[in-house]
This record gives sequence, structure tokens and C-alpha cells, in this order.
Amino acid sequence: MKVIPQKKYKESYFDTIKDIVALIVGAFWVVLFCSIFSYISYYSTDIRNLWFNKNPFLIFIILPITLAVLVYIIQKYIPLVAGSGIPQVISTLREGNYHKAQYLLSFKSTILKIPLVFIAMVAGASVGFGGPSVQVGAATFLGFGLWCQRYHLAFNTFKANHFIIIGAGSGLAAAFQAPFTGLIFVIEELGRTKIFKLEPKIVFGIIATGLLLQIIFGYSNFFDHYTGNETVQNMILWVVISALVCGVLGAMSAKLMSQLFMPSFLKDYFKQNSVVFAFVIGLILATIGIISEGRSLGTGYGSVIEHLHQSQGEQEFKFTSILRIIATIFSYLSSIAGGIFGPALTAGSDIGHDLWLLTGQIIDERLLSLLCMASFLGALTGSPITAAVIVLEMTGSQAVFIYLLFASFLSAQISKVVNPKPFYYLALKRYQDQFRELHKKNL
Repeated sequence: MKVIPQKKYKESYFDTIKDIVALIVGAFWVVLFCSIFSYISYYSTDIRNLWFNKNPFLIFIILPITLAVLVYIIQKYIPLVAGSGIPQVISTLREGNYHKAQYLLSFKSTILKIPLVFIAMVAGASVGFGGPSVQVGAATFLGFGLWCQRYHLAFNTFKANHFIIIGAGSGLAAAFQAPFTGLIFVIEELGRTKIFKLEPKIVFGIIATGLLLQIIFGYSNFFDHYTGNETVQNMILWVVISALVCGVLGAMSAKLMSQLFMPSFLKDYFKQNSVVFAFVIGLILATIGIISEGRSLGTGYGSVIEHLHQSQGEQEFKFTSILRIIATIFSYLSSIAGGIFGPALTAGSDIGHDLWLLTGQIIDERLLSLLCMASFLGALTGSPITAAVIVLEMTGSQAVFIYLLFASFLSAQISKVVNPKPFYYLALKRYQDQFRELHKKNL
């Protein structure tokens, strides 16, 4: 039997205490930045409504110019903060090349994603803050962890991938006040990377984030507690219908977002003139915004709350869900900074509302919206457990969870027929190519 010297045992015990304290401090910084991000993003709707309600046609000036300016700034100064942020995290973990981290997860660059996404939301782009919070969280915890190691304060046995994984899960948890979602996301999405290993230190880091969220904000659901029906007659049939519709729409959306479908001469032109492309997309989004009467703009969380908490919503069918999906696709293709989690949840809620209208309003609209939120997000991202859990935590719908999980899994399998690879892995190539170009310049 090996005997550990008392001095070494004391040092090991002291190191463990330091690591625990440092994990809590690191989680605090992630909660701080991502909660501020969530807070200002939520109020971007109020700011946008101030000018949109005054004169809706201002959108044809504000949105195209804003997108063009944002793309110019991103392409010229901080190209690796474009898009969601989750592909950047996956790209760093996938190859185990942590020289990438100084580019893909640089704190100084990544923190600028917060105002960039906020400006895009105020202008009316259909983007969210969930994916960007993953990148912000990963960059924050990575920077804090490496700083602690540099000054020998803590984390002597930690590697860079530990910091990235803890920060990514904590960022998503803080964005939606959903700690279990952060943990499930890490297991399901980041667990696909070849070097991933779930360790107690990772779990504790994300749990520390959940603890801080409870202490600071108390227990609350992002969309308030679900009060709709928990089951209806022929429940399984409605679950299957929701999964089929959302599976097809989610698969098509992921396909259209992962590559440009246009003639090669146009594709080559817009590739060389990304600012012009962003301006054109701004005009398209503005048109969709006018047609949808503003419902396709921003995250659309107002629509989600309306669908989940009103037993009788809008009675007229207006293709709201299709317009929201199209707006989200074009917003993503513009290469501005912004995620798809929020718009996907809104699109799912809108799909549920439209299904409710098309099927003669024979069941509770709130239940259909809930099922379609999980189904569409699961189909789009290819992460059905994360989709079901995030809807559960955001709505407090524990009684319906098994239906959410089944619908999300079924829709994800339908989507997999069209897209064998999960969406975020389809989006990797852009950032890998950009990294190689930046790496060559810095050699």
C-alpha cells in the first residue's frame, strides 16, 4: 500500500480547495458577462419597437445599413466572432490545437460579440444570444483559467480544454438561467469532439454556475411557468405530427444555413463583396419584417410568451413560422454575429401556433407550441436532448417532458436523413479556413 507523505497530502488538499474556490470565481465571471448579455438582448426588443412602431418603413434604411456596417467591422477587425460562436468552440476542441484558442476564443475579441449582437437585434436581424453566450463563456473561463495558472493561483492539473468546456456549458446555462441545459449541452454537443471526457471538475464548474444563478436571480423560468394542458386525447398522434413537421422544416433550415444555394457567379461575387451581400440580405429581412408586421424581427420572444400563456392567440393564419424561419436563415448567412437558439425556439413556437390554426384549433395552442419548440430546435441542431431540456427549464414544463423528449428525438432523426452531420459541425469549415489564414499571417 502506497503511503502519501503528510506534506504532500496537505499540498494536494490545499490545491483542491484552491481549485474549488477558483471554479466558483470563474463561474461568477461567466454569469456576470452572460447575464448582462441576456439582459440587454431582452431589452433590445423595446428599443427596436420604439422606432419600428413610429415608422415601420425606416427598417429599409436601418437594417441594410446596420448589417453592412457590422459585416465590415467583423470582416476587417474580428472575423472569428461571426456567426453563432458554438462552431468556434467545437473547432478548438475537435483538433486539440490550443494555439487556435488565442484566435477563436480570444477574450478581447469575443467580448465584443455582446455589443455586436445587441446592435443586430436592435436593427431587426433574427439572431439570438444563446450560441454567442457559449463562446463568451468559453473565452471568459479560458482567460481566467490561464491567468490563474500563470500566477500559480489554482488549476495546476487543469488543461485548456477543461476551461473551454466549463465556460461553454456555463455560458449557455447563464444565458437562459438553465443550468441543466448547460451540462447536457456539454455532454451531447461538445461530447462529439474526440478529446472530450466528462470529469468531476467539469461537472462542478457548471453546477457552480447554476448555484450562482439561483443565489443571484432565485428560481424562475425564462418564459414563466407553463400553464397549458399536460396531455390531450390522442397525445402521441400530436407529438408525432409536431415532430414530422418540425423535422422536415428543421432539416431544410439547417441545409440552407450551411451553404449558399445560388448560381456560382453570384456566389463568387458575394464572397468577394461580403458587405454588399449583407446589405442585400438587410433589404430582404426588411421586406420580411414588413410582411410579418414585425414578428420576424429580433429574437421574437414576445411571440413565444404570447403562444405559451394565452389559451386563444391570433386567429388569422399569416405564415408567421415560415417568415421567421426565412429571416433566421438569411440573418445567419449574412455573417454577422448572432446565434440561432433563440430564433429557433421562436420559430418552433410559431410552427405550433400555425399548426393549431391549420388543425382547427381542436387542442391547446400552448401545448402544440411547446412540443414544436423542442422539435424544431432538436431537428435544426441535431441535439435532441439539449433541445428538450432547454424547453423544460425555460418553461417549467416538467409534466410534459417525456413528450418533449420523444418529439425532439423523432424530429432529429427525420432531420438526420437530410443532414447526417449535426448543424454546428457543418458550419465548422468556415472558421477552420479563417484560422489557417490568420495563422499564416501571424507566423
